[in-house]
Amino acid sequence: MLIVNDLQDAMTMRNKLSSMIRRTIRKRDGALPESFMEEILMVIEDLDKNVERIDADVYDVWKNS
Repeated sequence: MLIVNDLQDAMTMRNKLSSMIRRTIRKRDGALPESFMEEILMVIEDLDKNVERIDADVYDVWKNS
């Protein structure tokens, strides 16, 4: 599992990887192997979980202030 402690870094990485997948899918001859794309999608899911965790932590700190 990939763990990122900064919301901006997590969102940036997620957007970059998602963009890379979209560009690769659009190419007719240059598509990445399916197994590699599945791994990238798993990393994106990990980043989404990090965003949710960080968001919840920030909310908890705000709520308890």
